[in-house]
Amino acid sequence: MYVIKFLIESGIYNFSENKYPYNIEENIKHYLFWINPKSNEILNIFKINSIIQNYLKKPYIIFENLPDNKSVPEIKHYHVFFKI
Repeated sequence: MYVIKFLIESGIYNFSENKYPYNIEENIKHYLFWINPKSNEILNIFKINSIIQNYLKKPYIIFENLPDNKSVPEIKHYHVFFKI
């Protein structure tokens, strides 16, 4: 699977723009925070927020979809939205 290969090559996590963003306002960016399932490092929501804050330095919204709504259920990932 592309996502797993991409994550393994990128390390513990990957924070990148969603290639298939939700239909949202033009001034909002939709990013994804993927956690490498092969990593032994524990990334709780506090650590994830700390990482994202270092990247964005602006307010954002983060959430994880419910299991039935996940497009890639086998890989833990969060949706991150912020204004540009």
